[in-house]
Amino acid sequence: MVRSLARGIGVITAGGTSVGWFFAGSLALLFVATTARADLIVENTWVRDAPPNAYMRAGYGTFRNDGPQAITITDVRSPDFDRAEVHETSFKNGMMTMRRVEKIVVAPGGRFDFSPNGNHVMLIAPKRAVHKGDKIEMEWVLTGGTVVKSVAEVRGAP
Repeated sequence: MVRSLARGIGVITAGGTSVGWFFAGSLALLFVATTARADLIVENTWVRDAPPNAYMRAGYGTFRNDGPQAITITDVRSPDFDRAEVHETSFKNGMMTMRRVEKIVVAPGGRFDFSPNGNHVMLIAPKRAVHKGDKIEMEWVLTGGTVVKSVAEVRGAP
C-alpha cells in the first residue's frame, strides 16, 4: 500500500543506534515500488527559514517504518539545491559537532526525528531564492534505487 501524508520527514537507526537525518515535505508524497518501501512514512517535514543570501538551510521531520523489514536510505537530494546531506549532530566537551551520515537504516517499527539542534538534512547552495512559505522538493533514495519524494515548507523556527 502506498501512503501519502500531508506532512513528512525522518526516522533512522543504524546498528541499533539512533542516527538521525532529515526529510523535507509539508505535502509529502511517497512513491514506492515494493511492499517494504510502502511501509516508509515521511511526516512533519519542514525547512528552517534563513536570510535570502544564506548558502545553507536545515531540514527536519520524522521517518517511520510501519513494516516488518528494515528500510535503508542511501542518499538525499533536492532539485532546489546543488547538494543535500544527512548530518548527525553531537555534543562533545561542550562543543556541538556535525558529521555526514552515509546511510540510514530505519528499523522495522522504528522511528527517528530530525529536530533543531539535533540531526538534520543540510541543504547546500540553493539554485533559486528561498523564502518563508516556499516549497522545497526532496528525494530520498532507498537501497535498490527506489526514490521517495516529498515537499517541505520553508518556515520559521517553532
